[in-house]
Amino acid sequence: EIHGRSLASLYNECQRSKNTIVLIEALTGSTSATIGMFASHAWNINSSSYGDGECFLFRANPDPKCFNWAPDFNGNMDDMENQVVREQFMVARRNFIAMGANKDGTNGLRLDQDLVEGESHPALGFENEPLPGGNHKVFDVGVLEVYRLIREVDGKAIGDDDNLVWDDKLHTFLVYDTASIVHWFSFNTRCT
Repeated sequence: EIHGRSLASLYNECQRSKNTIVLIEALTGSTSATIGMFASHAWNINSSSYGDGECFLFRANPDPKCFNWAPDFNGNMDDMENQVVREQFMVARRNFIAMGANKDGTNGLRLDQDLVEGESHPALGFENEPLPGGNHKVFDVGVLEVYRLIREVDGKAIGDDDNLVWDDKLHTFLVYDTASIVHWFSFNTRCT
């Protein structure tokens, strides 16, 4: 454990970093899966949901899949409640962190404040299946890592104006598009 195992520590380490990937080893009985979420904004405790349609959920192993957010184009403005829920990209509270939401209070991916338990349900907008695969909606968290995506080899973080260089608080690596992110993770998890 480099930075401790608590949500408070995760928020502290990620507070200035946009474009992060939270990578999770989801343990469900005798099986495991590598799942995660891409966050377009920095993770900070917030009373409102935030982020944007660039956020996505994924499973890297087994059976790699990416669940991008998609707007609802049915044009039915009478269904405002669904639209509000659909646009809960990132949810960051003191006692949990989540991405995606449903009217019943479940999330596409949700982790508890100690980062030891999580759950994954189909979420409006992401139209994902439970990320650990099969019918596993609740899981224990094995390893959890956060990666910050960078734009250039010179270490400038995407969207940062303060000219940050390699940050020792977060792992950093270079990727070119969201499709290659999932491919990179699935390739590396299959090789280990």
